[in-house]
Amino acid sequence: MSAKSGKPLGLLIGSWAVAVVAMCVVVAALWISREPTYSDRSLSYWFQRLPVLSGKEGVVGFVPTVASPSIAENRAALAAIRAIGTNGLPFLISKLQGRPPPRLITLIQRYAGDWPVISTFLPVRDVRREQGQALAGLLMLCALPPDAEKRVRVMALNFNGHSWFAAGYVLKANRDPQVVREALKPYLE
Repeated sequence: MSAKSGKPLGLLIGSWAVAVVAMCVVVAALWISREPTYSDRSLSYWFQRLPVLSGKEGVVGFVPTVASPSIAENRAALAAIRAIGTNGLPFLISKLQGRPPPRLITLIQRYAGDWPVISTFLPVRDVRREQGQALAGLLMLCALPPDAEKRVRVMALNFNGHSWFAAGYVLKANRDPQVVREALKPYLE
């Protein structure tokens, strides 16, 4: 093998690498754009600004946590969720399920989480907070369509951590609008 034949091979590998990176960027851009938007902001943006509602078994109402964004941001996020409507249900229901990240992601975060690249692209998720935010979003969308109510009902019967209780609360609010008004009262005034 001569030195001349090595250069085209390196150029070929380099161009393939550039093509793969470009394709990943295009797929990522298309993936993100599938999310519903309101006022040119994605559902994820509004989700991060939802109030966090949390509760304990046996407690009828939910109490907002101290670490929430401002009341004005909470109100804007709830209005955005209402405007997005049923297009946001799959996202909110998946967040309510509260599935932890895959084990590989958890291990990377544990052992390399202080690296700037890792903390930027794989931020640590607070599953309980996300469940509380999903609860607020789902309460805002009550009364749920039958297919979404069925998914939440199945979740309420799974007894999977905190999500079964939150799903039961959503079902209760779906039957009784007074529950929604009481839970979201500070944010709807």
